[in-house]
Amino acid sequence: MKRLIINQDIFRNNNNTISDNFISKKQNRFSLKSFAVIAFVMLFTVNAFSQQIPLFSNYIFDKTTINPAFIGSNTFLNATLGMKKQFMGFDNAPQTEFLNLNMPIQAKRMGIGIRVIQDKLGVTKNNIGMLGYSYHIRIGEGKLFMGIEAGVYNQSIGFDELIKNDVVDNAIPVTKESKTVFNATFGMMYNTKKYYIGFSMPQLIKSKIDYTELERDKIAHLWNHLYFMGGYQYEISDKFKLEPSFLLKYVKGVPMQIDINAEFTYNNLLTIGAGYRTTAAIVGLFKISKTINSDGDLISIGYNYDYLTTELANYSSGAHEVMIQYAKKLAPPARKVKVDPRYYIK
Repeated sequence: MKRLIINQDIFRNNNNTISDNFISKKQNRFSLKSFAVIAFVMLFTVNAFSQQIPLFSNYIFDKTTINPAFIGSNTFLNATLGMKKQFMGFDNAPQTEFLNLNMPIQAKRMGIGIRVIQDKLGVTKNNIGMLGYSYHIRIGEGKLFMGIEAGVYNQSIGFDELIKNDVVDNAIPVTKESKTVFNATFGMMYNTKKYYIGFSMPQLIKSKIDYTELERDKIAHLWNHLYFMGGYQYEISDKFKLEPSFLLKYVKGVPMQIDINAEFTYNNLLTIGAGYRTTAAIVGLFKISKTINSDGDLISIGYNYDYLTTELANYSSGAHEVMIQYAKKLAPPARKVKVDPRYYIK
């Protein structure tokens, strides 16, 4: 049986740490010994923070995934469907799917949205559902956006799917366990025609995921995160644009991680770019868009590839992301016209 030895290394390319464990390329299920290390390290240490919040490289194309302030920040009804697959060739490797919907309510200077995420790693599955709201205020040459999301975070562990090759501890259940807690995110962003800068605080509430029946002295939490982000758009010509950007991620007790990106856009229809994620990966990205009618509606297809810069590159071909977006152009709100009532007096 071919196996990958991971000793205090990065299991996922988002700073998730797995200790003294292996993944079988041919085994469709985890053994109890393999899973025990993954599950409890993931649940009970802050080093596994990214396991709680899957981070996509294609946040560049849909920033509502990292900051609710971007909800309704343009004049389109936006729908994005995407998937990320890591460690191609390995069974039980991380896989994440998401759906984002958001739109502005222009007459009210606000936006509304919904996000649904499913994140799977072996027999562990995290489901996240969030409702979002943003409010916009014009300040100077740009707008200040404030956004909040609230919803649920559900985590389930399929203990019944484990292959029990080892002596089973009676404290470990033999059936599926599921826990649901409250989840919230807050964010702000200032945006002009040239640049944007902002921050967000995912998992604002440190909700407890109580698995006391597994370990009486262990209770997992949704760890507070802090993101800073920004970008600047250079108009090289009428058709070519360059946009460098960054994303800084911080969680207490975990090394800070920084994404540095650059995207070239041609005629607002074709985007190619690259990025570097410290301690994790080099990222390549691509998106093509097409106007599908005279109203200005758009459909886009994007692809991202993460080339690992850790020791896992010796065993894995990296991570792949695909996404499809639909953007429907919304009509501007009707202008209010003040009419002197004397005009209606006969």
